[in-house]
Amino acid sequence: MAAVCGYNVSVMTGCSPAINGKQVKADVRDHLFISYAWEDQVFAKWLALRLTAEGYKVWIDQMKLLGGESWPSDIDEAIKGRTFRMLGLLSRHSINKDNPKKERTLALGIAKQPGRKGFLIPINVDGLPPTDLDWLTSDLTFIPFSQSWAQGLQQLLKLLDREGCPRGDVDEGRSIAARIAASSELIREEPESLVSNMCRFTSVPAMMHAYRVQPKLEYGSNALRDARRDWGFHPLSPHRVLAFHPPPADLGTWLRVERAQSYRWAELDEIEGVLPHTAVSRTLRGVIEAELARRGFTWSGAAEGYVVPGAHGKMVRVTLPSGKTTNVKLSGERTFFRVGQPKQLYHYRTAVKVFIEHADDGYRAVFRLQYDLTEPSGESLPPTQRNSRRKHLTRGWRNYEWMVRHLAVIQLITGESGTLSSGTGPQDTVAFNCEPIVFTAGVSIDEENVKAAPELSDEEADATPADDDDDHDFEDADDGGEADDES
Repeated sequence: MAAVCGYNVSVMTGCSPAINGKQVKADVRDHLFISYAWEDQVFAKWLALRLTAEGYKVWIDQMKLLGGESWPSDIDEAIKGRTFRMLGLLSRHSINKDNPKKERTLALGIAKQPGRKGFLIPINVDGLPPTDLDWLTSDLTFIPFSQSWAQGLQQLLKLLDREGCPRGDVDEGRSIAARIAASSELIREEPESLVSNMCRFTSVPAMMHAYRVQPKLEYGSNALRDARRDWGFHPLSPHRVLAFHPPPADLGTWLRVERAQSYRWAELDEIEGVLPHTAVSRTLRGVIEAELARRGFTWSGAAEGYVVPGAHGKMVRVTLPSGKTTNVKLSGERTFFRVGQPKQLYHYRTAVKVFIEHADDGYRAVFRLQYDLTEPSGESLPPTQRNSRRKHLTRGWRNYEWMVRHLAVIQLITGESGTLSSGTGPQDTVAFNCEPIVFTAGVSIDEENVKAAPELSDEEADATPADDDDDHDFEDADDGGEADDES
């Protein structure tokens, strides 16, 4: 008798298994069986833990989960007699591998038996197109996880509930999943500082003003675009905007502005039909976007963000939270190829999209990195190529690489002062600090034990020469040594 995650489990040949000392019938179908390829193990383990946390009994090799053996000795019998549904993870890795194919074939055979319809639940892990599916699964409706794991999980949970999948105690399942996650060799019982992509506004004026403007600032017009380059505001209509302060004098050469009304926004339920926090958030975003334009960032519709200025391939110096510095390249070129196709050179430039978040301690700016991907001629890549090129560009980046690039962009916005301010005086000035918000986690990840992620597919490879210094996009500024791993 062995204890498995709090359950006493025994498997005896010719006998029914005993769980928690109670005999159960051998044909009780109460497990979910996850069929996957090794290359998809990160997603498979995540899915297993999430399902366990919802109270489901899960079979997946390498892990001992809620109410089930670590791995059945007779897989075929376990699938036939103890499995309620098989979750077949479909990906470029699993579609042609022998074991996943055998398991899916068995599941489809079971699905033809009376009362076993829908036994196989196909899950599309990486956006595998229907044309690449084998003939056995091409007619099935799969649950997509390639765009959002969270949305895919919600669809799967709804399906399992609708199908009446047996489910145990949720609180116990969550406790078990938490213990399994915490026992991972990747987790250390030491606190860790987490540098975020958020910065605080240190000053937000108490008063917001409505201004009448001439000429009209119509949506999509050059006038609206030009006004937003110099002034942070939220348009209510072509003739009326909300702002914390009047526009700079330079804008007054062509835009006539008259204050119409003032509001103490924190005391109101709405401001001219707009929720106060919405008005404040949109105006604060306008302040930052005006500063982006002033510093030479340009909007890219293809990247859905503001593209960093500067010469192509130029290194940017970054100050880390430790006070040390490093250099990072925010633009450059890469070579992409698929087997049997010619190599394709593409250019990339880092872009940023700004969001405003309201929290208990005030307003925060959230910076999300985007990428402007073009042909060497400068022409935007077609939408069908952008996603694969972005994955190609960023697939080797971990927390440190992303952190440094976020810091580089934020510091480009604020300049050497590290602050941003907009206003005419102390009462109407918006102020922003480039120092990122740092959180502390109770446990930390042992980076030395993190295995390198598998390649995206056998058909995609990075053709960038490893020894070509001109094509490196990350190096240290301190005497050419390795950058300090501060994250």
